[in-house]
Amino acid sequence: MDRNTITAFLLIGLILILFQVVNRPTEQQIQEQKEKQRQEQLAQQQQQSTNPNTASAPAPSTASSEEVMKMFNQPNEQQAGTKTTLENDQFILTFNSKGGTIERVELKDYKTASGEPVVLLEEDPENQFTYQFFIKNSRFSTQDFNFQVAEQNAQGITYRLSAGDGGYIEQKYTLDPADPYMVDYDLNIVGLQGAISGNEIDLKWIHNLIQQEEDTNNERIKSAIYFMDKDDDLDYIAERTDDEKAIGKQPVKWLSMKQQFFNTTLVPTGELRAGNIASKTPAVETDETLKTLTADLYIPYDHSQSFSYPMSLYLGPNHYNTLKAKGKGMEQIVYMGWTIFRWVNLGLIVPIFNFLNKFISSYGIIILLLTLLIKMVLFPLTYRSYRSMAKMNVLKPEIDEIKQKFPEDAQRQQQETMKLYSNAGVNPLGGCLPQMLQMPILIAMYYFFPSAIELRQESFLWAHDLSTYDSIMNLPFTIPFYGAHVSLFTLLSAGASLAYTQMNSQMQANSNPQMKVMQYIMPAFLVFIFNSFPAALTYYFFLSNLITYGQQFIIKKFFINEDKLRAEIKDNAKKPKKKSAFQQQLQQMLEEAQQKQQQQQKEQQQKKKTRRK
Repeated sequence: MDRNTITAFLLIGLILILFQVVNRPTEQQIQEQKEKQRQEQLAQQQQQSTNPNTASAPAPSTASSEEVMKMFNQPNEQQAGTKTTLENDQFILTFNSKGGTIERVELKDYKTASGEPVVLLEEDPENQFTYQFFIKNSRFSTQDFNFQVAEQNAQGITYRLSAGDGGYIEQKYTLDPADPYMVDYDLNIVGLQGAISGNEIDLKWIHNLIQQEEDTNNERIKSAIYFMDKDDDLDYIAERTDDEKAIGKQPVKWLSMKQQFFNTTLVPTGELRAGNIASKTPAVETDETLKTLTADLYIPYDHSQSFSYPMSLYLGPNHYNTLKAKGKGMEQIVYMGWTIFRWVNLGLIVPIFNFLNKFISSYGIIILLLTLLIKMVLFPLTYRSYRSMAKMNVLKPEIDEIKQKFPEDAQRQQQETMKLYSNAGVNPLGGCLPQMLQMPILIAMYYFFPSAIELRQESFLWAHDLSTYDSIMNLPFTIPFYGAHVSLFTLLSAGASLAYTQMNSQMQANSNPQMKVMQYIMPAFLVFIFNSFPAALTYYFFLSNLITYGQQFIIKKFFINEDKLRAEIKDNAKKPKKKSAFQQQLQQMLEEAQQKQQQQQKEQQQKKKTRRK
């Protein structure tokens, strides 16, 4: 393996470490975060017990006042609501008249890691989707009231809370069969324009995310709140750690409570402002709640006699094309990497992947064909790289002579070597180009495979789920930076990488012992880093290394003839050479450095003579 190849692999490894290790919170940070949460909860409880009347707006735990309960003809004792179920081809929705909300969401086409139906929203008293405001200076929260069913059919249900004298609050849900995973949702307030205080209606949204995947830690660090601001810029809170962000009632086009492969998104038709948003991880790791996401939203209220605020809810998978079809920019929550890596995914990887998916049902075969296509496209560059390396190998005797001729002058060695390369028509950077061009594709794959819901629970060979790591053995203990399982695709990838580097080392002109050591360090390095990667990704790495090995073997066996290369180099040496601007600048820099070094040596010798005198 030459120096440029080692550098390329090291850059890839360092980038992967940056995302997998450096950004991962330490155990101390996790404990500090938990302690901070406990202190905050204690402080809130003490504040509420000593000064319960300091709040200027209804808090989530604040019950509606007795006056408001009477106004809407509600009994003093809290009563359970009645449940109603609606369904279409995508999901089953369970509504509760208590609060007039969606209480449960079950997706029909997806299963959890344990084989149960995927439930995005469960019957949980901690979940909230409640409107809060003041009516005649008394607290009001929709979660405290039993709504009546005003209208119901196979496509929708309307809940109404009557206040007498023709006034009411209404929540209307409609399933649209032409718009998958979407629910049209309207909030209507009629005849209460003089009773409601303020110009905003607060919407408190609390969602306890439910674990769906096998790898809880991986799913947890990919769950967060995403939103799009008025300028179509995507923003979010941190995924890997608990986070809280005060947006300052910023207008948003939609807000999504997203987990690894599914999301619940509120899409308003009019203006919607977001205040504080937060995520919190359960203090107990065995807690079945993945994360608790909280958002304070604000709806402008104009005090009209018949106020209507239309919205829609997306309740479904993080499928790129499905979300893109909504035309709201929601597909951006499917993270495809940043800048160039996102362009590679959207412009190359995703189109090829979707095209192959139309004809092939096995995703293992799709990944194989995808890898072959990429390697075929890059083959001309790969061939030029190996040809350049072979030329440098042919010149190795001349390079050794230069080192023997100038053993103490490294700059002169470099200068003479560059002259030799120039006369022979060899580009010393030619071996690095394919590795540098493949880096964006490799890193793009690093983002694509963990985000592709198509791979979720798709098996191939021994891997039962390509979206998570493959395991052929579960260890009774955890190895630091490795895990408690053994990934076979990772071992195969490391083995193929070792075979590739060993063959490549036979073609290099540099016999630096450190470079030879690196060919064994890199595969071991990959074993630790890749062990917990999705099986689709480590399978791709294995195929890429294996195909590269095969390409190099074929090129070396059938296309590279050292005798012809020597003859070609001799012919190039006889031809007059016109140096490029880069070569001229490089030679000038070397000559200036050499002159500077010689001048420094003369000055040192002159100083020594002066001291002797």
